[in-house]
Amino acid sequence: MKVSCPAKLNIGLKINSKRPDGYHDLETEFRLISLYDYLEIKESKNFQLNINNDEIKTEDNLITKAYFLMKSLCHEKSDFSFKEFKLEFNDIATATKKLPSALS
Repeated sequence: MKVSCPAKLNIGLKINSKRPDGYHDLETEFRLISLYDYLEIKESKNFQLNINNDEIKTEDNLITKAYFLMKSLCHEKSDFSFKEFKLEFNDIATATKKLPSALS
């Protein structure tokens, strides 16, 4: 599976209170623009994230966090199926960065 991930242009951003999970509540206004990164998922024996930009760490990446959060939800809730997303728990995720990191 390969999906395009559109860039956005922030027009306004307000950072509000910090949540218990360490993230902040945000108010934002943005516009999607016609520039894209790409994310491709392929079956594998072990999960790994490959990014074509050495400046981006894969261990603490939001793609990795989202992947393992979805995986944990499958084990906690029987009504949530990871198969609905056509992903396996041990897939390889490859992010192809076309946008500079400061813009993504």
